Amino acid sequence: MSTMLEVCCREPVDTARENRVTECVVSHGGQLDYREAAEQPGGAVCLTFEFSGVEQAEAAAAHLRIRGEHVEVPADCGL
Repeated sequence: MSTMLEVCCREPVDTARENRVTECVVSHGGQLDYREAAEQPGGAVCLTFEFSGVEQAEAAAAHLRIRGEHVEVPADCGL
């Protein structure tokens, strides 16, 4: 079962930061699934990543939190 992880980044858009987050996730076996732009100026950009297992998602989440990122709790995507 796949596991999803969301990382929210406040605007302004910081491509370098998004790339660092993505590199961290990839190093834990995840991949970028969807990038949702902010709904309003100053809102959050939401990056959704997919993992093949919950353990990988939890490891990536812990690593990102240590780096100060806002990470939603990993959740099964039901596929």
